[in-house]
Amino acid sequence: MTDLRGRAAVVTGAGSGIGRGIAICLAECGAAVLLADINDEGARETRRLLSNGSVSAVVAGDVSSDAVARGVIEAALTAFERLDILVNNAGTQVVKPSTELDIAEWELMMGVNLRAVYLCSKYAIPYLARQGGAIVNIASVHAHATLADYAGYAASKSGILGLSRGLAVQCGPLGIRVNAVSPGTIETPLLQRYIDGFADPAGMRGQMISRQPIGRLGTPRDIGSLVAFLAGGDATFISGAEIVADGGMMANLFR
Repeated sequence: MTDLRGRAAVVTGAGSGIGRGIAICLAECGAAVLLADINDEGARETRRLLSNGSVSAVVAGDVSSDAVARGVIEAALTAFERLDILVNNAGTQVVKPSTELDIAEWELMMGVNLRAVYLCSKYAIPYLARQGGAIVNIASVHAHATLADYAGYAASKSGILGLSRGLAVQCGPLGIRVNAVSPGTIETPLLQRYIDGFADPAGMRGQMISRQPIGRLGTPRDIGSLVAFLAGGDATFISGAEIVADGGMMANLFR
C-alpha cells in the first residue's frame, strides 16, 4: 500500500462515487483528507466511512465558484497546516443532443468539470510548491471515444487532459507533478441511476459488462488506489501523463 502518512489532501466531489472511493483510499494510506462536495450530507457520510483515526475535514460548496475553490484550499491549510495532494474529481453530466443542450447546461458542465480543475489548481499550486506535491485530475474515457448526446461532457473531459499537460509543464520546476486518470464504466450511484432509466436495467448492466474485456465494471476503489499511487512516492517520475482505467474497454476494437 502507498504510504501517504504525514501528507494532506483535498478531494473535490468527495461526497459519493469515485470521489468517495478516492478519499477512502487516501485515508487508508495515511493522508489527512479534506472532503469537498456541493452535497454536505454526502461529504459527511464519506467522513464517517473513513478509516478509524483518519484526520479529515469537510467543506460544502460548488468548486466551480472562484470564492469556493479558494476557500476549499484555504480550509485545508487551516485544518492541516500543509497541502501535498489535490484531487480534482468533482463532475457533472447532462446527456442531450448538442442541438438541444442549452447554454446553462453547457456552462454547468464546463464549470464543474473543467473550470473547477483550473480554479482549485490555481489556488493550490503555491502551497503544493512549498514541499512539492501532486495534482491528479479525473477525466474520462469520453475524452477519447464518446456516445451520441455526450458531446458537451466529452468536450469538458477532453479539456481536462489539455489542462493537465499544461500544468505539468508549468509546475514541474516547482516540484509538483500533475497527472490525469480517465475512468471507464465505474459502479457509482450516477451509473445506477442511468441503468435504472432503461426498460430492462438488468439487460443494460449485462451489455455494459460484456464490453469489458476484464469481465466486470470498475469500482471507486479501483480509481482510488490508482490515485493514491500517482500521489505517492512510487510515482515521482510520472507527470503530464494520463492513465486510462477502463478494464480494457477502449482496447476492444468491436464493442
